[in-house]
Amino acid sequence: MSADPIFLAALDRQPAITPGILRALIMAELNDQAADFSESRLAAAGLTPDRNATVRRALEHYAPDETRELLAQAHAHVIVLGDRQYPNLLAEIASPPPLLYIRGPVDLLAQPSLAIVGTRRPSVYGLRHAESVASAVGQQGITVVSGLAYGIDAAAHRAASPTSGRTIAVLGCGIDQVYPWEHRSLFEQILNDGGSIVSEVPLGAAPERHHFPQRNRIIAGLSRATWLVEAPVRSGALITMKYALDANRDTYALPGDASRPQAIGALHWLQLGAAPAWEAAHFQPSFPTLGAVQSPATVSLTFTADERTILDRLTIDDPLHIDDISRACRLDPSAVASVISVLEIRGAVRHHGGMRYTRQS
Repeated sequence: MSADPIFLAALDRQPAITPGILRALIMAELNDQAADFSESRLAAAGLTPDRNATVRRALEHYAPDETRELLAQAHAHVIVLGDRQYPNLLAEIASPPPLLYIRGPVDLLAQPSLAIVGTRRPSVYGLRHAESVASAVGQQGITVVSGLAYGIDAAAHRAASPTSGRTIAVLGCGIDQVYPWEHRSLFEQILNDGGSIVSEVPLGAAPERHHFPQRNRIIAGLSRATWLVEAPVRSGALITMKYALDANRDTYALPGDASRPQAIGALHWLQLGAAPAWEAAHFQPSFPTLGAVQSPATVSLTFTADERTILDRLTIDDPLHIDDISRACRLDPSAVASVISVLEIRGAVRHHGGMRYTRQS
């Protein structure tokens, strides 16, 4: 019996329906509204009495027509675990998502992919390498997978998207939501350039904290290899690396300066056996076509005129108050605050508290 994705997506919108319940229904072929949902049939599917009751209650309230309309409005597809379009690599992980919600081309999920992950507050060194590698592998037909977060994620998406459109953003919310909101333009750029937006949670789902570790397992699961660029010791990117290792995928890390907090996570993974990588050719063991590829040696961050003016006034070791920056640059304080926020997100400046900033080296 073929699965009915609309039926399953409608059930998924019921708060009490868990991924475990959906997987059980799919495996037992109780995956369309014509199935036998008798108490005995649900029990035979391995559902406990409590879960049995949960499914029967959900069937009284689910709304397939409304779900179909919501998916159409979001230009979204749903693929079901076991379908031919479901990514083979993702199906291999422990507890694969029973449903995947996708905007953009579905077939991109089956292409050779490199996950690029890291801190939301990277150094300029980390950003440059993330952008350089993402651009180089994208040009060679490798899809870049990341999580649309600030910092390394955004840098990887931005660099990969215009070169080939080969980037996948995996969200910790519904694919009809944008999180963080500041990445709305990046979200749209990914889709316009032919990339894909993916989530396992239903449309309308908010970016709840517990969604993000699960999101990270999908990033690793879709990818043949995962590269940790920079991460402090308590970064969610380390969770992604653990998922990659658990799934027997290749792991790589960027060597960095041990005096910088952002480098500690990657250095730890290098100790654990991750392969050192800082240019596209280093991923050749995972992607043989990259054997002769070199990442551009001159890739650098680009800045607007106001961003460059502010950066030129900042030093590496002497924090400057935002009011002093405003006076020195002869810029309106509100404009300086806005530009500083963008520079901080990009990892070009460091906030020392009290509205005092330095330039990252």
